[in-house]
Amino acid sequence: MSTRLASKILPLALAVGFSAVSSAGEIRTGATVEIVPNAIWFEDAGKWAAWRKLKQSGNSAALASYQDALLAARKAWQLFSPRAARNTISAL
Repeated sequence: MSTRLASKILPLALAVGFSAVSSAGEIRTGATVEIVPNAIWFEDAGKWAAWRKLKQSGNSAALASYQDALLAARKAWQLFSPRAARNTISAL
């Protein structure tokens, strides 16, 4: 992944990842979390919200179709192995 692309996606991905664990406690700038295998990172918060709604609806065919389209268009990325990520966003 290019540095330019990573700089656009990483902050949103971290915000999405941190929102999933934010109920567990405060996450400070510089905090590190483990990204789980098969995590999907989105370039756009709206696309993440739509994906999340489909996932919660239980419509697996629609979810798979939407997810495949996003991955093919490189609007989302699927990470197959666990990774550590550090929060570089000052306010979540």
